[in-house]
Amino acid sequence: MAAPTDPHLVYAVIALLLVFGILQVDIHRDALLKLGVMIGHEQLDSRFLGP
Repeated sequence: MAAPTDPHLVYAVIALLLVFGILQVDIHRDALLKLGVMIGHEQLDSRFLGP
């Protein structure tokens, strides 16, 4: 039988993975732009912005 997992540990692991993922995207931004995975720095149409 598996040992019970502390919910705080699960939340901490998820938060750390989220931060790690954000940092990886930031570090590899140029490579992702070349692959077309990310949208460039184009300006958004003003119709889509809030008041």
